[in-house]
Amino acid sequence: MFLLLKEVINHFAQVRELAKKMLQENHYASKDIKAQKEFLDRGCRSFAMRMNRRRDVILTSLKFHKSAGEVRGCFDLTS
Repeated sequence: MFLLLKEVINHFAQVRELAKKMLQENHYASKDIKAQKEFLDRGCRSFAMRMNRRRDVILTSLKFHKSAGEVRGCFDLTS
């Protein structure tokens, strides 16, 4: 899954760089390219925020389960 996410991010970067180059060269469809690039930029930011949120949930879950295991271990020792 992590490799797939890296591929998506890499593809976003390639498309954004191509759009930037086309805008710098005053492509005949610059207005449309700019609109699409802005849309893609918003999509990239949203994707990054969702991936960060997902990472935070996974890390929090990991910490919770580790702590729960430690607490359980304390109760097992006293029995």
